[in-house]
Parts: sequence; C-alpha cells; structure tokens
Amino acid sequence: MRIAGRLSARRVVTETSLALAALGGAWLLRERGINAAANASETGGADPVIAAVLALVGLAAGVIAMRVYPLPARLVGWLVGYRRDLLPVLAVRRAIRGGSSAAVLLLLVATATVGAFSSATLVHLERGAQLAAWQEIGADFRITSTTQTLPNTLDESQLPGVQAAARGSLRSVETSRGTAYLMTFEPTRLAEVVRGTPAELALPAGMLADAATQPLPTMAGGLSVRPGDTLEATVNGVVVRLRVEGTSPGFPGVPVGQPYVAVATAHLGSVLPGGAPRPSTSFLRAAPDAAGALRAAVAGVASWLTVDSRAELEARTLSAPVMEALRGLIAAATALALAYAALAVGAALLLAGAAQRDEIAHLRALGMSRRGHAWLSALEYGPAALIGYLIGVGLGLALFSFVLPALGLTAIIGARADLPVAVEPIHLVALLGAMLAILTVGWLVGVLAQRDTNPATAIRRGVE
Repeated sequence: MRIAGRLSARRVVTETSLALAALGGAWLLRERGINAAANASETGGADPVIAAVLALVGLAAGVIAMRVYPLPARLVGWLVGYRRDLLPVLAVRRAIRGGSSAAVLLLLVATATVGAFSSATLVHLERGAQLAAWQEIGADFRITSTTQTLPNTLDESQLPGVQAAARGSLRSVETSRGTAYLMTFEPTRLAEVVRGTPAELALPAGMLADAATQPLPTMAGGLSVRPGDTLEATVNGVVVRLRVEGTSPGFPGVPVGQPYVAVATAHLGSVLPGGAPRPSTSFLRAAPDAAGALRAAVAGVASWLTVDSRAELEARTLSAPVMEALRGLIAAATALALAYAALAVGAALLLAGAAQRDEIAHLRALGMSRRGHAWLSALEYGPAALIGYLIGVGLGLALFSFVLPALGLTAIIGARADLPVAVEPIHLVALLGAMLAILTVGWLVGVLAQRDTNPATAIRRGVE
C-alpha cells in the first residue's frame, strides 16, 4: 500500500479542494450563527450542517497530516540511522514510503477531532447550566418574599447551615437606556456569599465605598453601556443619575439574559427621600444538603417566604429532555466515529499485512523472529497514532471555539456569559484509550495475517 509519495496533479487538486471546502464550511457555519444571534434568533437543535462540517474538517486535517507526516519521519530516520538495531530504521522507512501508517494517521485524526469536539460540547453544556443556575438564584440558596418585603423576624444567622447572607431588592425600573431590573444589594456581604463561585463578583472600588453622591456608581449589563457612561433611572418617582463603573452579562439574582443596573443599597438610600427599597430577597451561602432543614426553618418564620436552591435548578436544567436528547446525540456521534475508525483501521492494517507478506518473509529469512515483526508493526503505527490523537484533539477544540456561535447552545442553557473552551481530562483519557484499543486490535489483525508466511515460498516467488 503506497499512500504517500509522488502526487499526481489530480490528487493535489482534489486534496486542496477538500481543505478549502473544510475551511469555507467552518467559516460559513460560524457566520450563520453570528447572523442568527444578531437577528435575535437561535440556531439550536440538531443541525446536519454541523456534523457535515465536523466530518469534513477532520478528514481534511487527516489528509494534510498524512502528507506532512513523512517530513518529520525523515528527520527521525536520519537520527535512528546511527543505531545498530534494525527495527526503528525499518519502521521509519515504511512511514517515509507512505505505508499503512499514513492511513492510520488520517483515520485517527478525524476520530480524535470528533471526540474532542464532542467533549468540549458536553463540558460547555454542563458549565453553562451551572453558570445559569448561579446567575438565576444568585447564591447557594435564595429566600424570596411574595409580599416584596422580608419580615423583621427573619434572622439569617439563626438559620441552619448558613455561612454568610446578604439582602437585596429586585424591581423593574425605567432608565434612559430602556426598561431594566434594578438590583439593590449589600456589596461586601454579597461578595462574601458568592466568593469562589461562578457568580463571584469583581466589584469596582466606588461601589464598596461607605457613601456616594450622584451619579451613583453602578454595575450594568444588557443596556449597551460601557464603563464611564452615565444614565438615569426612575426609582419611586425620583430620577437617579448612575455612573457605570463595571459591566457584566449577568448579576446574581437577576433573571438570566435580562438588562439590569445594580446599585449599593446604602448609596441609593442616601439620595432617595424615603430611603432605599426594603429588601425582598436574601442570598445565602450554605451547603447544598442543607436544603431540607433550611426550608423547614424558613417556613417557621413566615409562610409567604420561598427558598430556591441553586443545586436543584442546575440539576433540573441538566435533566431537561432537550439536554438529555442532545447528550444522546453527541454520544451516538462519538460512538459511530469510533466504530467506523475501528472498521477502517482494521481493514487498512489487514490489507497492509497481506501486502507486506513477501517483505516479512525475507526479513524472517534474515533471522527476524515473530516477536521482532510484532515490534516492527508497533513502531510503525504507534507514533502515527499518537500524532493523530494530538492533532485531532487540538483541531477539535479549535473548531468548537470557532463555530460556537452557530451551535445554539445559549438557547439551551440560558447562560450568556463567555465560557472558556474546556474538556474533561477523563474524556480525553477515554478517547485515547478507545483509539489505542482500536489500533491494538488492528495491529493484532495485521500480525495474524502474516503469521503463516513461508519464507521459502516468498523467496522462490521472488526468483521466478
């Protein structure tokens, strides 16, 4: 099997067209997602274009890697040429000549690309659901009054399991930039409640000051403002001037994706004749398993108080039918890619084994044992598999980051903050293990295909 070597013009044109088609498909997919978001429509749901682009990019990368692979192989061949043993030299010679290791490289690059892309998608869904739950609830637990006012008898320090608490008030107000939620809160206490969590706040210094004059320092989101901008909000019939000192896509306790302005309770109270709005919400830091005892204690204070759990909301989001269906599709796509790789690699190594029978027969006539032949095959395919895995993982993560706007995941998880691209190490280990298992089975098939090689018959056939 001679896959690499002198290329015909037709093959050069075909492979170049494949690479350009992969780049163009990824670009068009990304632009389509950005335009859909700009038009306030989401592209969520199963999209065959995404699968087609993923497969096309993986195949194109595999072809490129297959063509480039002989170059570093020549360098390795020059280095091992000074060794006395024969196996490394023979393995490198096969790789340079474009043996079956090139086909293995192509297949495993495509498979690793699909696997890494799938892992990044799953992690993004899970972390997005976690972030959305933190933004929606605002803390581990949130106590809300249906009367818009917390009772005076509520003492959060006496509630079971509570480590820190902060009170706030949420209401809709009119601003000079449109309708938005107004969140008044206790900066120092809320920062302690969410410290070390995905909802952790980086509050500007002005909001932590004991007193402030108009324009009041504020954080804002969803209002097309930048730090340094000013706007006005009407609170209890009073026009309050605000100065944006920080922006964030979300704020603890504000409904996800909604515009808001957040002002320190003490600052707002200093400019309103009747003082700041009375607190209607309390954010609590507590262990997730304290939910039962916490609800019982709050119910004993007032029946109109409700307790929402961030952990429970996250669990409901992850177990929603659309999430279950999406995870199933991702798992099925990955399993299908691995199954195809297993069949293709097995077939490629079986054909390679049959094509190399005469070569192996001559090597056995020169004294190579069956164990030496097995090691020769391992040295030929092992580096190609490792390089294919590394290229595929890097390409899968890069492709996921590039086409993320077109995937419509925001509509599913509700988190609008930018999440870094990440994968679970256990996913990468499992992918590597599956690819090694595929290669091992194919390697055994190739070795067994040459097991009954008769050196004398091969030599006589060569003489004839």
